[in-house]
Amino acid sequence: RVKNKIIAVVDTGYTDEQGIQEIVNKIPEILKEHELTQEKKIVSDFIYKVMKGDRVIFGKNQTLQALLEGRLDTLLVSEEYDKEFYVDENNFIISEEKIPNGVKVNLIDYLTEKCHEFGTEMKHISPDSAEGRQFLMAFDGMGGFLRW
Repeated sequence: RVKNKIIAVVDTGYTDEQGIQEIVNKIPEILKEHELTQEKKIVSDFIYKVMKGDRVIFGKNQTLQALLEGRLDTLLVSEEYDKEFYVDENNFIISEEKIPNGVKVNLIDYLTEKCHEFGTEMKHISPDSAEGRQFLMAFDGMGGFLRW
């Protein structure tokens, strides 16, 4: 069980405080690589399910609608959306341009709140990997796995 929780083994040439400092200095890089690996897996699973036509949705407005209707189990959203957008919940519209009935929000904060409200898990997808860029370009940077 513990073996499954180990994400890296770090070699150090020192056995004293200098060795501990060396390990501490390597942790951010290890964690970033671990996060990217997890993102790659989830985006690959998403693309596979899109190809199969299996309970997924993508595109800003379609995904927003599924979230607000409680149909979304897991939301995938590109970190590129961490900025101001206008949202019209009644018509399921997300836009960078001002829209009638739209409320200006930080989109990531807004989606985080809605995910909490509907019991939806939220995964941030970094554009730093090939899979993250593909998700942004091909699927408008927003999609998810449906409950039903």
